Amino acid sequence: MSVKEKQENTYENSRFNLDGSVFGEFIKNRLENKRDAKILITSKSASTGLGKSTLAILICKWIHEKYHDDSWNAEEYGYINVNDYIEKYLNTRKKTALLLDEIEAGADNRRAMSGENVNLSKAWATLRMRNVVTIATLPSTMMLDSRMKTLADVWINVVNRGFALQYFIWINDFSQEVRHIKFRHPKTGDQEILRWNAIDDDEDFQYMSELKNTDVFGKAEKTYKHSDIKKAKKEAKREKRNEFVKTLYNKTQLSQSEVGQLLDMTQQQVSQIVRTK
Repeated sequence: MSVKEKQENTYENSRFNLDGSVFGEFIKNRLENKRDAKILITSKSASTGLGKSTLAILICKWIHEKYHDDSWNAEEYGYINVNDYIEKYLNTRKKTALLLDEIEAGADNRRAMSGENVNLSKAWATLRMRNVVTIATLPSTMMLDSRMKTLADVWINVVNRGFALQYFIWINDFSQEVRHIKFRHPKTGDQEILRWNAIDDDEDFQYMSELKNTDVFGKAEKTYKHSDIKKAKKEAKREKRNEFVKTLYNKTQLSQSEVGQLLDMTQQQVSQIVRTK
């Protein structure tokens, strides 16, 4: 392969440009045909520090720049909490990208019946036509509930720092076999490569890093009784669930009964919640 062909086969510059790539054309085709796209980003051998979040942020910014006059920002479009992400997904403007960073907690195959896991897999299965791209990161697909991978469109695996390979996720309708189809460069036929540079000083990168650190370690400055903490957590969870129920009912065409089925609640429970101001 010539130097020129290698350059054409690699999408790398300080601005991060996906124009002309198979991946870029796939995203544009989905959005311009009023469809969603769901992208999974993992890293080789579940390694950390290879730039999954950096790549996700750069992809989100590239998508947003294509269709909007303002800039993508993590404070508005970046999430680590599944229910917060779903609420934004239901309310965000069309043709933009949402980042769901480190989703293993909400899509963990060992917690397949956990509340966030069920909400995420059901949302991906049910709410398909919002005209939004979701970029989701996690260390490895082994940590992913099997339902999530079959609902995704593209898998990007970071194999080295700033270096990733891309695959379409294809499901055989008869055997249910899951296959990974390599992205091939249209001119050379070689597998496409994604390259990018570090953005450690970027405000959005710093925001997501802080968000993840806070979620893991917390910032408690006061000591509380365990019973008080448990009660507060339960109340906060109930309030968030109720807001989520209201959002689903008011922002979609789902009936109260269908919302109840989605969240494993009765129609009466849903009705009581949506009537409460």
